[in-house]
Amino acid sequence: MNTSFYIAKRYLFSKSSNNAINIMSFIASGGVIVASAALLIVLSIFAGLKEYSLDFSNFTDPDLKILPLGGKSFLLSDNELKTLNSIEGIAVISNIIEERIVIKSENKNLLATLKGVDENYQYVTQIDSMVSQGSWFAQGNNDVVSGMGVSNNLSFGLFNFLKPLTIYVPKPGKGQGSSLNSYFNSEVVTNVGLFSVGDSLSAAKIAGDLTETNARVISSVEETSNYKFIPEKDLFDVEYWSLEQAKIKKAKKVLQGNVVVITGSFGAIGSATYKLFKSYGAEVVLLDYNLQKVKEMKSKVKELCLHCDVTNKDSVQRAFKIISETYGGIDILISNAGTAIGGSIAEVDDKILRQSFEDNFFSHQNCASETIKIMKKQNIEGCLLFNISKQSVNPGKNFGPYGLPKSALLNLCKQYAVDYGSLGIRSNGVNADRIRSGLLNDGMIKSRAKAREVSTDEYMRGNLLLNEVKADDVAKAFFHLAVSKKTTGAVLTVDGGNIAASLR
Repeated sequence: MNTSFYIAKRYLFSKSSNNAINIMSFIASGGVIVASAALLIVLSIFAGLKEYSLDFSNFTDPDLKILPLGGKSFLLSDNELKTLNSIEGIAVISNIIEERIVIKSENKNLLATLKGVDENYQYVTQIDSMVSQGSWFAQGNNDVVSGMGVSNNLSFGLFNFLKPLTIYVPKPGKGQGSSLNSYFNSEVVTNVGLFSVGDSLSAAKIAGDLTETNARVISSVEETSNYKFIPEKDLFDVEYWSLEQAKIKKAKKVLQGNVVVITGSFGAIGSATYKLFKSYGAEVVLLDYNLQKVKEMKSKVKELCLHCDVTNKDSVQRAFKIISETYGGIDILISNAGTAIGGSIAEVDDKILRQSFEDNFFSHQNCASETIKIMKKQNIEGCLLFNISKQSVNPGKNFGPYGLPKSALLNLCKQYAVDYGSLGIRSNGVNADRIRSGLLNDGMIKSRAKAREVSTDEYMRGNLLLNEVKADDVAKAFFHLAVSKKTTGAVLTVDGGNIAASLR
């Protein structure tokens, strides 16, 4: 018999006629067993509660989810959606489809999870608040928002058109295929935003900063050569070198500290511009004539939202006074508001023509002149940006009431550049064409397409690039002009190529 086992047995079971020793041994053993079991149970509970709580705090998931009993998906009827919306406590419903996919970037592949979401997804989750680079995508584009880990593994960043991303989604069905296309549907996408995850918001931001820096370094290196990880033996010196750590700081966003005012901010172009400028760190003020939309927007965003009739000088002065008192001034004005008014120029009523000049010329003058007053007091450089139109240089039939004030606006833009350039105030415009918006709505698109005997899709792609120009493209043009410190008195055309509408 093993010596240790023999000694333990002798102390546990006494041969004495007095059983007190045996009883005490059993009590002591029982206490140790109970205490150990209790400790094990408590630790297991805490570990499980952590996982359980993280499942419920996952920012990519809503408060409640409806999942299929079998298969990957299901469809809700209109009646079922109405029933869900009528339940007290449900504010927003979002439809989501999820699939495991393969992402390819150049010669690198990665298995990942793809979520296809609708426009309500950012309201049922906190995903948009975790986007640390870029912005949340607009519906209808081949755009994706990726996790920092995916970006790091595949070495891609934002809007990197030189390194396109391709996603491969398994096709449903059975049997054997003859090629890759037989098994997968593929699509080339553009990454427009990056988000980070963590047990808490602060942990997610830390992880995002580190991964963002790493991805930026890898992408920069691979533009000219191949990236190689540092040898393990050198990692300690790099990670714990205090002087080097002191040098590593999060890069300041391009527009951080800039106050940007956008008029007509709730239309297609205004909304796209707001999201883009916000993603680059700007403090954005949203102005709009629609009081109801202003109230709705105030409940959704933290930005300053003001009701303002830009055709009324008093309304403009009140709004800009609030802006100055809140932020201390204005750095960039994006004068975007306007209305599309048509009619034969000889037959149009004078009231309509005058109203079009109020909406499409004097509204811009009201906002620009008030901005100049503030910028002169600030005594720092500033920027005026105007939404002009191809009608300013290429009149369209029966569209004179809109084109005439836009022509005047083109000259107004250049006049501000001439008069205030010496103060460091720049003035530029964007000349856009055929943008789906409140001005160019579905009815107008159908009417114009019919007149030209083409489909609506062909009409919207009627340019040299055969590609529809979208509100996001106009927003990028505004951004480009905002950061181009040596450009003034310029008009940037965004129309996919239209020689007839180009500037002479």
